[in-house]
Amino acid sequence: MRDDIIAAFENAKTNATTTGQVYWHTLTEHPSVSFGFDPDEDYFFLAMAPSNGPHTEWEQITAVFERRRATIPGLSSIFESALCIRFNTDMFIQSKNIIDFIVDLIEGLDVTDINTSFEAVLAEWESMFAMFGTPLNPKQVRGLIGELLVLNHLLDNQGIAVADSWIGPTGTLHDFICSDWHIEVKESMRPDPMASVHPIDQLEPIDVPFNLVMIKLRRDDSGFSLPDLIDIIREKIGSGNGHRVHFEDVLLAAGYRDDHSFAYIDFRYSSELEIRLPINEDANVLFPAMISSNVNYVDIRWKLRMSQHPFINIDDDFWTNPGI
Repeated sequence: MRDDIIAAFENAKTNATTTGQVYWHTLTEHPSVSFGFDPDEDYFFLAMAPSNGPHTEWEQITAVFERRRATIPGLSSIFESALCIRFNTDMFIQSKNIIDFIVDLIEGLDVTDINTSFEAVLAEWESMFAMFGTPLNPKQVRGLIGELLVLNHLLDNQGIAVADSWIGPTGTLHDFICSDWHIEVKESMRPDPMASVHPIDQLEPIDVPFNLVMIKLRRDDSGFSLPDLIDIIREKIGSGNGHRVHFEDVLLAAGYRDDHSFAYIDFRYSSELEIRLPINEDANVLFPAMISSNVNYVDIRWKLRMSQHPFINIDDDFWTNPGI
């Protein structure tokens, strides 16, 4: 569903930009949910129908989005009274968990009472929205460092175009996606590194070479900070090109802002271990096909311990071509 949602927003934006007017994309499997984009006002929309109660004007709910009840013109009659959420494009990009929130909204949608189901899901996400715009917490910093260390290695062994493969903070299933390979990055500070895996299909084998890369970090006063690593990568990518624009957009989606750099400079790390696990049919990892069909579940988070899997040391050949 995450991929469907991202594709729906991208389709709505592309068509709206081409036609110069608001465009809506309704999910085939969820006909009561539609995604829109307004090219004039630079807003993304999510509409859910039907919504009981009188129509309203826009009301600010969080720093990330507003809502109102109204008719969505051009859509089916079910949207004559819809609960509509709109996101300013910058806010949408900066809130890296917004796709997870939308997935949760759709999965928890009760078409007999849209408003109540929306409020129930929103209540579970209020703490995340309340933290929007604040500096990253230490766990988020380390996770971002892990991804940037991988990007740094790729840049050292490939051209700057490889920067475009880094998209994890934008809400995708994997952190690095190229037509010929995928990489998912996990960071840990434990003696026996441990990865927390979510969603359940994150380590599902795919049609191209796919590796789980584990980065073991340790606190080190003489090591690098997050701003240090970002400066190194910016210098390698350069400026005035589309790859730099992409990097800055993804960095923003991760929640990083330069004006928060003071909050990170005292947290310094060294990389002690960088290893990989090929994710294929032989990998003993959990994904939906391994779960009995008679097991009912909504969501699963699980942990993977390094010592229980045949991880491989990473060399420059891998960074040159992760599809080997």
